[in-house]
Amino acid sequence: SHRSRSFPVLKRPAGQSLFCFSLMLPWGYEKGLLQNQYRRGASIFACDEYAIFSNKEILVSEGLKTQIVKSDLKCKMGGEFKTCLNTPIFMKVWDKLLALKRVQFHDWTVKVDP
Repeated sequence: SHRSRSFPVLKRPAGQSLFCFSLMLPWGYEKGLLQNQYRRGASIFACDEYAIFSNKEILVSEGLKTQIVKSDLKCKMGGEFKTCLNTPIFMKVWDKLLALKRVQFHDWTVKVDP
C-alpha cells in the first residue's frame, strides 16, 4: 500500500515519470478534498511520487503529512484579471521542492490544485 511509505515510487516507461504536488491552505475545505483523493489514489496520489505543502505540518491522513513552506499563504488579488497574486508563495514552494531533492528523479513536475 502506498500509504505506509513516505516517498512512494511507481515505475513507468522512460520519459513518463511524474512528481506531483499540491499546496494546501490550512483553513477551509482543501484538507478534506485531499483526504478523499488519497483514499481513492486519485489526483496527485496517482503520480509516481507526490508531496503536499502548507505553512505548517498538518496530518492530512494517516501516514500523510504536509511539508512546511515558510509563508503565511496569503496574497492580494489584482492584476488585469483580478486573480491571486501568489507568485512569491509558489517561489517558496519551489525552494522547498528543490531542497527535498526528489524532483530530479522524475521526468515531469506537476502542480495540482487540491
